[in-house]
Amino acid sequence: DYIWEPSQEAMFAVLLPLYLRNRVFMTLAESFTSEHAARMTSMSAATQNAGEMIEALTLQRNRERQAAITSEQFDEVRVVYSSFVSTMTQKPVDLPVLPIAPDQAAPGEEKEESRAVDYIWEPSQEEMFKMLLPLYLRNRVFMTLAEGFTSEHAARMVSMSAATDNAGELIKDLTLQRNRERQAGITADLLDIVGGSNAL
Repeated sequence: DYIWEPSQEAMFAVLLPLYLRNRVFMTLAESFTSEHAARMTSMSAATQNAGEMIEALTLQRNRERQAAITSEQFDEVRVVYSSFVSTMTQKPVDLPVLPIAPDQAAPGEEKEESRAVDYIWEPSQEEMFKMLLPLYLRNRVFMTLAEGFTSEHAARMVSMSAATDNAGELIKDLTLQRNRERQAGITADLLDIVGGSNAL
């Protein structure tokens, strides 16, 4: 036999709504967790399916482009990008990617006489070109994208630096103007007080 202080009825009147609220909250929380898990599973499956579809379409598009190049539908492939020279300077560049031509000698530089040298290729030239050409093209495209991104980032840095300097100068001008107006107001108030005291 327990002694209840406050009474049993009063304690049940306080605790029962808390218990019911806790049970409802736990039920809603479990329902929300289950719904969220189901959404995550469906979104993960949708993302995976979309990724596979994009990969398949990209592969098909690359094959079509490669077929168009090998069937000589295109004479050449060129890439236009912004080359990074310095933080303040970016230069537009028009770069031929395909067909691959040997580097030309600089003006005034004497070209060495070409000599017919018979090399032994292992594996064959065709197999080496099939392996190296995609790597070369991928590297060239990556370099153009990297330089373009660097140029864009540098231009943004310069513009943001100029905007920050302009904002600082504007803040200084506005602060000076506010101080002058406040000083003029204080001076006018003082003159009114002195004029009133003199009148008395």
